[in-house]
Amino acid sequence: MTSHRKGVSDVDIGMLWYDDSRKPLHRKVSEAVQYYKTKYGLQPTECHVRPVTAGQNPPLTVGSVAVIPNQRVLRDHFWIGVPERQLADG
Repeated sequence: MTSHRKGVSDVDIGMLWYDDSRKPLHRKVSEAVQYYKTKYGLQPTECHVRPVTAGQNPPLTVGSVAVIPNQRVLRDHFWIGVPERQLADG
């Protein structure tokens, strides 16, 4: 996994997931990952989330998925997918 500049996404094509429940962040991300894997047949590697949604001291990863704070993502939304550079590498 390469390092990321705060608030910048390399995921050009992904899935936008909405969850405003009171579940912990790791569970929300896990559920989004499972849905993504079922729907697209791929393992996502990144999940971008608005810092206020992530809360203080969010996990850096959930399973093998990097959790990346990103101001461009709407509150209670999760931008999940695989960066295009990883898809190109096969």
